[in-house]
Amino acid sequence: ISWGLITAIVSLSLKLYNPANWDCWIAPFPPDCTQSFQLDHDYPSTSCVRGDNASIFQWAFFFAPLWMAIIFVTGTMISVYHNVRSKELEMVRSRLGTNKPQLN
Repeated sequence: ISWGLITAIVSLSLKLYNPANWDCWIAPFPPDCTQSFQLDHDYPSTSCVRGDNASIFQWAFFFAPLWMAIIFVTGTMISVYHNVRSKELEMVRSRLGTNKPQLN
């Protein structure tokens, strides 16, 4: 809840909420404006009225935490799989009285 409140308040204070295709989200306005991080010698200043650097905030507030959660859950599931698999092999060894697993 706190992550959502913090990102919402920061986004509101930086005026990042703008029309984004079919809804309102963190987006630059106008949609085709040149954001500050895209500036070079041809564009000395940003053309965004609102939502400057919105692409960076999209990643920081949404996509990066999303991918971190996906990677964490994937790692956790791999860990659970290996733990359960090792316990299964241990049970087979103790049931057969051997040191090597003999699965059929």
